[in-house]
Amino acid sequence: MNQSDHRQLNKKQIEACLTSATKDLIPDVLDRIDLSTPQETAELHTRSIFMLRRRVIASLIAACFCMIALAGGTYTYQNGRVDSVIGIDVNPSVELSVNKRNKVLSAQALNEDARNIMEQMDLKGVDLNVAVNAVIGAMVTNGYLTDADNAILVTVANDSVKKAKNLRSTVVGDIKTALKEQQLEAVVYDQQAIDEDQVKSFALDYGISYGKAYFLKELMDQNSSLTLDDMKDLASLNMEQIAKVITERSYAVGGRTEVTETTKESTTAFETTTEKNTMETVSTEESTSTQPSSETESQTATHNNPTQVQTSSATPSSSAEEDTTSEQDNKSGEKIKIDYVDYEDGVVMVYFKTKVKWKNPTVSVKDEDGITYSAKVSDTDSESCELEVTDLSQGKEYTFVLGGISPKIGKQVTVKGVFETPVIGEEDSESEETTETQATTAASTAPTETEKIEQSTEKITSQ
Repeated sequence: MNQSDHRQLNKKQIEACLTSATKDLIPDVLDRIDLSTPQETAELHTRSIFMLRRRVIASLIAACFCMIALAGGTYTYQNGRVDSVIGIDVNPSVELSVNKRNKVLSAQALNEDARNIMEQMDLKGVDLNVAVNAVIGAMVTNGYLTDADNAILVTVANDSVKKAKNLRSTVVGDIKTALKEQQLEAVVYDQQAIDEDQVKSFALDYGISYGKAYFLKELMDQNSSLTLDDMKDLASLNMEQIAKVITERSYAVGGRTEVTETTKESTTAFETTTEKNTMETVSTEESTSTQPSSETESQTATHNNPTQVQTSSATPSSSAEEDTTSEQDNKSGEKIKIDYVDYEDGVVMVYFKTKVKWKNPTVSVKDEDGITYSAKVSDTDSESCELEVTDLSQGKEYTFVLGGISPKIGKQVTVKGVFETPVIGEEDSESEETTETQATTAASTAPTETEKIEQSTEKITSQ
């Protein structure tokens, strides 16, 4: 083998050989290419496919948002739409509008008495049974429902007869429960109302609720002896007075109206306990009055024997134990006791012995003659509350009843208290009268000029 056959190629020579070999392998077709044809067709096609995909994705996203918005709007519409209207008439007339889930959408006061009890309550969004309980409790607290005034009219308006019937039964049951807690009996008239122009006109003319107007219209239809003049007179009465007229004259109520009488199931036990406590009190007083000599002898023995003093000094511990027991009863939710009450410039401060909690607080204030005054609960906390009362007279005693209050553990109760308004300027007048009396007394006891001269003469004579 020749030496030339074994020579080694350098880097540049290897690159040249590869370039030459590559050129031989690549065909020369440049002359056959038609340069007049656009060369961007593939790129445009790729872009169009990409844009189409983006539009499809955007459309799908928009469709999803539309479906979500539609579903949310439907839910909001269904829950924000009035399905039933419930009217409660005593003398205050209240109208509750609820949705299909029996959630209160609005609570409307239809007259001045209703505005007094609804002023401090916000029932929007609460369950219907809670709203009914709150309305009945406020009527009891403010004196519109008592043992003497105890007739209630319930009116339900709904397009479905079956739904209206079930709702009437539910509301009447809630009212019975509320009255049972308040230890009251009542006659409840419940009816299903239908939208009628004549009833609307009647309600507008006499300034009463639609439910009360519908009740009176049905009453007139059932009793031919009733005239429009009679209906006008009945419209000015509250439900208790109307119930008395129906009973006294044996009127037949409307065919769509049902009558339910509630009873106090626990009244017997309550009265028995009260009578027992009364009898124990009387027997204690009798035993005290029949043994006066024994008390006198024990008092004498106490003064003469110091040991008796120590024994008697131990007796207050029993009252302390009673106070402790009372406080424990309060903590268990049985009672709420008022510690003391202050009054100043139309503001009543009420302080409690135990912790309390509030929900839709209400207050009513009456004087000794039973006249009701405008009042509201302006501030509350766990130990006290502040009441604002207007148009009070000086030097009189007033009674207030608080509602919407409950112990830390227990159900809502009503709390009754008393306060007095001072007489402005009474102390000044008394001090002036005292000064005048002292001056008169001093003048009457001071010696006159004649008496002074006589006293001086006597003194000189004696010297």
